[in-house]
Amino acid sequence: MKCVVTGYGIVSRVGIGAREFERGMQGPPPAFVSAREAGFEADGMIAPASNFDPKAYLGDKGLRSLDQQTKLVLAASRLALHDSGLKQDEAWRNGDADTTGFILSTAYPNLEAIHELVRVFLLEEPRYINPNQFPNTVSNTPAGYASIWEGYRALNATVSTGNTGSLDAVSLAESFLATGRAKAIVVGGADSLSPALVAGIGLTGSQITAGEGASLLLLEPEPVAAERGAEALATILGVGSSTHFTDETSVVAPSSSALKDAIALALKDAKVSVNDIDLIIGGLGAYAKGDAVELEGIDAMLPTTPLAAPKRYLGETFGAAGAFAIASGIAWRDGVPATAMVRGASSQPRMVLITSLGLYGNAAACVVRLNTRKS
Repeated sequence: MKCVVTGYGIVSRVGIGAREFERGMQGPPPAFVSAREAGFEADGMIAPASNFDPKAYLGDKGLRSLDQQTKLVLAASRLALHDSGLKQDEAWRNGDADTTGFILSTAYPNLEAIHELVRVFLLEEPRYINPNQFPNTVSNTPAGYASIWEGYRALNATVSTGNTGSLDAVSLAESFLATGRAKAIVVGGADSLSPALVAGIGLTGSQITAGEGASLLLLEPEPVAAERGAEALATILGVGSSTHFTDETSVVAPSSSALKDAIALALKDAKVSVNDIDLIIGGLGAYAKGDAVELEGIDAMLPTTPLAAPKRYLGETFGAAGAFAIASGIAWRDGVPATAMVRGASSQPRMVLITSLGLYGNAAACVVRLNTRKS
């Protein structure tokens, strides 16, 4: 059973909401900013979400105790439901809460809340810890809040497999949809910038351009979407994942072998060959060492296929990266801007391979068919 993307919600470096995101991904990539200039006590460059005011999407109430990551998730979740037509004016229209689920990928969940509680505990006194912030230290808090705010009741899950998490979450969502656990699932990823994350990256010496944002896709079985008259923006044809530990002494050790295996598995699952792929949307552009490893894996499988890099626009969004890549493909259905291309050119791609290289020996890939935009 094929699953289709019928809407998506975005909070990103280049825009908020599907239409603004699509316009942003067609223009030149915005410049990354200095971490120190942005107020972090660390060297390096970052890519924060721009002009994000959660009150504009969530209202004034209930936000005080939420961390930045949860606010990103809630806004993207609401935008995805409205973009897909399942909700209008905060009311369910073409779907319902009982048959809609939620799956979130996050690589570094609740780091902001954990860092703050530890800081107070060590530098002040435990009695000064804010009890309202303690629930935010649990890894599935953002997903839980999403279900509370929107009423998702079919299922709720959190995936934390690093940079590959979004594609792993899509695979999990397909399984739940195939077994009838839900008729629709909002699935994707989110990670936010925090002092602890930016400082931690600096300590590893990885020179990763950390980004933040949320990308959530509304995924439905093809027959369900057709029955309610929803437009299928893209079709998920196959997903693959693999892990190869290459260097047990290094904190960051990406593996080209794992990526080659993941690509082969995704192509097999999709029942397509390398010659069917029009475009690769890779994970390059925010981490030089990872770029070299990812290119090695891609070139071993598809050495001449045009290759695009949305991270040139978004930075390294970790658990959200794969979902951002799928959303980028939808934004690029009419053609990919030259500034996004690593090699070759791509006009109106249809069969797309998404690659996601993990930092810890893991990798994932996904084959997506981009559907023609309705006039």
